[in-house]
Formats: sequence, structure tokens, C-alpha cells
Amino acid sequence: SIAFGAQPDFSQVQVEGIDKIEAMDIALSNKFDYRIKLVGEAFRSNGGVKCRVAPVLVQKEHPLAQINGPLNAVLVEGEPVGRLTFTGPGAGAGPTAAAVMGDLARLFEGPATPPLGKPARDLQPLISSEHGVADQGAFFIGAKLADKPGVFAALTEQLGDAGVSIDKLIQESAGDTGVAPIAIMTHPCPRSAVESALEKIAELKITADTPRLLRIETRA
Repeated sequence: SIAFGAQPDFSQVQVEGIDKIEAMDIALSNKFDYRIKLVGEAFRSNGGVKCRVAPVLVQKEHPLAQINGPLNAVLVEGEPVGRLTFTGPGAGAGPTAAAVMGDLARLFEGPATPPLGKPARDLQPLISSEHGVADQGAFFIGAKLADKPGVFAALTEQLGDAGVSIDKLIQESAGDTGVAPIAIMTHPCPRSAVESALEKIAELKITADTPRLLRIETRA
């Protein structure tokens, strides 16, 4: 609302948590020099505003990759200012007390400006969950493959048939577990193509778990 003058509509916000992320996903993404971060985004798309919350891979050099523990960050990109990053603690006695006292002060004094940047009556219904060019990009796939002949070939065949090209790949030894951890980074493609390939892979029953699909933020 503050950035785009959009009327809040949480029913149109795509939300995905971190509950499906495995420790192996974190370890293997590190080997690609990426970090997994839970990111909330709002950006212009198809004449409207798209909002989503999901775990994303960011490069080690990215400002968001440096945010750990109680720290939070807000990253803003605009013209002609470029990129601005604001960081600060989001938990703890001091930050919580300061936020509460700030809210109380605003209640007593009255806001100098509307909390959402402009009066609520002027906010526009711009938020949409429709798919578009924003749903294309590079993706990370994490899974545990059955340690059997032909399994890897079957996986790559399904990706290829869906038009998904592999950029980087790491497969670790299965050892005595019978399953081999694997991580794939794709070239830019529609998310729907990767999802279609993963549906076919699930039908083949060649993975010991449900593969994780994460978007990769390719900008440093």
C-alpha cells in the first residue's frame, strides 16, 4: 500500500512457508554459493501489483543473505534512486518496547500522514494473484533420489520434455541410505514448466520425498 497505493487484499497474496525446507536443501544451496531466505515481495506486474511470500535462494553477496538472527531487512528498488536497504532488529526487549511506544505516541498525537501513505478511500484494488512474466525465472529443485539404475536419467528426461534446462547440479552419495540427495538449478523458464515436470516425476515414484521447488533471485 505504501509503495503502490494498493488496497490491501490478503486473499490475493501467495504465501509459502519454510516448513518443507530440508537441511539438505540449505547445505546444497550453500555449495552453489546461495542462501535460502524467507522473502516477502510486492512489485508491479501486468498492470497491477503482485504480492508473495516464499523461501527464495539469494546469492551470498546479496544484501538479504547477510540478514540473520533477529535482524529484519526491507529492500526497496526505484527510479532513479536505485536500491535502498534498511535493516534493524525485529525482536528483543528494546525493539519491541520502542515499537509499542511508537504506536502509542501515534494514537495520542494522531498520525502526521496516513499510516498507509494516503487515505484509505484513495487506495486502488491493484493486487492480483494472476500468473505472468513474474512467474518465470531460474529455480532450485531439491530432492532425494532412489539409488537405482536409470533413476537420474528418468528425472532429467522429464525435465527436458517439459522444456526445463539444467544449469547446475549436485548429487551426493547415497551411502547406506538407499537415497541420494540431489540439488538442481535451472536456466530461466516458466515455473509452470518445472511444476509439470515434477508432477510427472512424482508419478514415476523415483524420489523418496516430495521435491522442493524454490525461486532463485539471480540479481546480486
